Amino acid sequence: HKLDLLPLAAKDSKGCSAQAQSLVSLVMQDLIAELMRRYQRSLAQKPLQTKMLTSAATVMIGECVGDAIRIYRGRKVPEVPLAHRCGFYGLYGLVFVGPLFHWWYGYMQELTASLSKEYKVLATLLIDRLVFTPPFLVFTLFYRQLLTPSRLSDKYKAVMKVIMSALWVNWKVWTALVAFNVTYIPLEYRSIFGNVFALAWNTYLSLIA
Repeated sequence: HKLDLLPLAAKDSKGCSAQAQSLVSLVMQDLIAELMRRYQRSLAQKPLQTKMLTSAATVMIGECVGDAIRIYRGRKVPEVPLAHRCGFYGLYGLVFVGPLFHWWYGYMQELTASLSKEYKVLATLLIDRLVFTPPFLVFTLFYRQLLTPSRLSDKYKAVMKVIMSALWVNWKVWTALVAFNVTYIPLEYRSIFGNVFALAWNTYLSLIA
């Protein structure tokens, strides 16, 4: 009789496990939904400050992920401590990236306001990809070199060594994302949409710069 009870016990155990997983899933969904509501409320009330903090967090997380990848692959970790790099690059996201993109998306919206939808997307892509991106990427790579203990000429050489490959990757990856962003995402959420994918991009920059 004890042997007959074993399948029932196993079935009950599986049922409890499934219920527990379902409960955890519901709790996580509610938590994420609540965080999104708070984030949207903050974005509506304080758009610039929210975008600044989001950009800072994205840059710092990207740097941490980059270090984790280096360690996993057995690559050398930068001599500058991770905490110092996170603070330095986080300041870049807070003071420069957040405000810049907050202004940039609004400016492009005004600049292309008189165009039809199709031409607006095309004009936005050309301006963003060819006019804005190259100098912005150069500045970003150079800023990342400021923590390295080297001469200014060495920093310049380091940036020039990777700029073309980084720009090519940027054009390949970000062009479709920018097109989707300006076509389907409301203006107030465009900077946030970009930051979601910027996490992977900042990780890439952490590994090459």
